[in-house]
Amino acid sequence: MIVSLKKNNEFRTVYKKGRYKAGKHIVMYVLPNKKNINRIGITTGKKFGNSVQRNKMKRYIRESYRLSREQMNTGYDIVFIARASERKAVSPNRKLKAVSIPTYKEVEKEMKKLSSALGMFV
Repeated sequence: MIVSLKKNNEFRTVYKKGRYKAGKHIVMYVLPNKKNINRIGITTGKKFGNSVQRNKMKRYIRESYRLSREQMNTGYDIVFIARASERKAVSPNRKLKAVSIPTYKEVEKEMKKLSSALGMFV
């Protein structure tokens, strides 16, 4: 079972006090929580794309975390932020939107790289 961060102040605490690493598609924040479980939060901004793209990216991140959590240390609050690596405006008056989202394999590879860089693996 994956336990989620739900409240805004929980996210803000992780942003302010936690360590982070940034990759091409994901930014990962980590903060010890003095509990015996990991809690995760996933955010995607409106610049990432439409709701279908945002939710697909969230599913990729959640599944990648689910499969790798056995090897991870416990007792952390983890926040993943999806980044749009390639963006362009549909028209001059529109905001920038993500052109395409990364594949699941790219997300999984980057999550493992960021997790090991932050010392999350056992």
